[in-house]
Amino acid sequence: MWFKHLIPGYWILSILFITTVKGQSINTRLSREIDLIFNEKSLVDHVEIESILYGLSGNTETRKEVHYFNERQRAISGQSYFVERGYRGSYQNEFRDDTLLVKQIVFSSGPYNQNDKSVIVYHYDQNNFLIKQIKTEGETDIYKEMEYLNDEKGNPIKLEIDGGKYGYEAASYDYPNNIVYTSIVNAQNETISTSKGLIDYTVKNPKYEYNEYGDSVDTETYKFSYKYDDKGNWIKRTRKNKKRNKTDQVITRKISYR
Repeated sequence: MWFKHLIPGYWILSILFITTVKGQSINTRLSREIDLIFNEKSLVDHVEIESILYGLSGNTETRKEVHYFNERQRAISGQSYFVERGYRGSYQNEFRDDTLLVKQIVFSSGPYNQNDKSVIVYHYDQNNFLIKQIKTEGETDIYKEMEYLNDEKGNPIKLEIDGGKYGYEAASYDYPNNIVYTSIVNAQNETISTSKGLIDYTVKNPKYEYNEYGDSVDTETYKFSYKYDDKGNWIKRTRKNKKRNKTDQVITRKISYR
């Protein structure tokens, strides 16, 4: 389920990404932010993150973030800044019992969206599975209401936006193999695209190589190297593109503990 973020040995800190809600989909609801996975032996108060992407032409894209967490390790607020593009964003989350997200306020600004504010309210069923999110404030020509139909595990099998006027997204799950299959269906009930992805991004892939901390060091596409703090959390991760034989991403984290 989207909000059940605890796995053995780790805190996966709950956060919604600071992106436009237009990007919301079944896959983004399932996905976890790998930069916000920490060893559960200690509690995080806040983390500062700098991510640098290196493009093919030598250009770079730098993103700086900071996220603050409550005692239950849920993200309560944060900011992000895309240096080269000049985009800024921030969020504030409200929780029920410090764990279940019920309201989010998102602010964003930049060259094309000055001082935009959105307020999103989340609704759940008796199992605390997310069934609806409603934008009560902000730009609504992208969406006003999203409704989810979930399976017995709480994962979405159908997503409709504004009563299905755009069509819907459907999903089926191969749990033994950790794969989700999704399809986009338009308002005329025609399938216009299909894709597959991972259900749980924290599950180890038997084809990959991992280090003693449980972090991947060799995958089909990338090699990774790390530096760790004394609590076993990585504070620098370098990604090397195997095909290009070049480093294409470096992420540093400054972690402050409770």
